[in-house]
Amino acid sequence: MRDIDQAIDFGFICNEVKDLYCADTLLRGDADCNGVVNASDAAAILRHLVQLGQLTEQGKLNAKVTRPVDAPVSAADAAKILRFLVQLEKSLEP
Repeated sequence: MRDIDQAIDFGFICNEVKDLYCADTLLRGDADCNGVVNASDAAAILRHLVQLGQLTEQGKLNAKVTRPVDAPVSAADAAKILRFLVQLEKSLEP
């Protein structure tokens, strides 16, 4: 098997594991579904918005930290996560 094939297989496995973890775990702000809210979640949202990456369906639910909650994920969600991380927001509840 070529190295690129192994990398593709590994990436697929990682995505499958991530999807399983995210299947029913709501953690506000955890857009990348790794169980931790940090700046990489804001970055994942911004990459998603400019179509350089994708969020899982659970990732989209986790990422939505602004009102209205039924609106698509936006840069405002990324900004609120960052503000929370530097303690300018008390909570990630919408």
